[in-house]
Amino acid sequence: MVIITCVSDYEKDIMKLLEKAEVNAFSAFNIEGYKNEKNELDFQSWFPSTKLGSESLMFFSFDTSDKVQNLFELIREYNGSLASNPVKAAVMPVEKSI
Repeated sequence: MVIITCVSDYEKDIMKLLEKAEVNAFSAFNIEGYKNEKNELDFQSWFPSTKLGSESLMFFSFDTSDKVQNLFELIREYNGSLASNPVKAAVMPVEKSI
């Protein structure tokens, strides 16, 4: 199983990468991304009680290792073009499935 997380701004790009890697069946859902970092700007905010999460997405797919490897290469290349908020991906072993 491959899991991908990214900020929601990258949704169309990730969909294209999945298509290019021939990952044809996957699921996606909205999540809130958080970092536990504190910086001076957080304390100077006009509205410090507002949540600091960022709108993010999580994709997952059960697919063959060659497609996942290809997807990882595409994500690595894509991340090289970004100034911040890189796409994260991980492969998780599945012991059983039906």
